[in-house]
Amino acid sequence: MRTIIEEGVSSGEFRPRDARLAALSVIGMCNWVAWWFHPGTSHPAEPVADQLAQNAVDMLAYPDSTGSQATAPHRALQMIRENLDYLERFLSPEFGHDAGSTRPGPRS
Repeated sequence: MRTIIEEGVSSGEFRPRDARLAALSVIGMCNWVAWWFHPGTSHPAEPVADQLAQNAVDMLAYPDSTGSQATAPHRALQMIRENLDYLERFLSPEFGHDAGSTRPGPRS
C-alpha cells in the first residue's frame, strides 16, 4: 500500500502525503468496517465497498476539478505548495531530521 501511494505521489496523481500515514489510514478504514458493518439483504456489501474505495481515492488523489498540470497553472502552484509543506515537515526536528544529515534519522 505504501509503495502504491509513493508511486502515485511521484507520478503526480496523488497529493504529497506521508506515505506511511496514508497507507495506515486506508488500511485502518478498511479494517474497521468489519466492526460496524453487517451485510444483509437490505444492506448489501457492494455499495459500502464502493464508498470506502472512493473515500480512499478522495483522500489521496487531486480533485478532478483541478484539471491536468499542463492545462491548469493553479494546480501546478498547488502541487508546489503541498510539496513545500511536505518538505518543511520532513525537515523539521519533530520528524527526526538531523540538521547535519541529508536523510531523516530515527525518531527519539
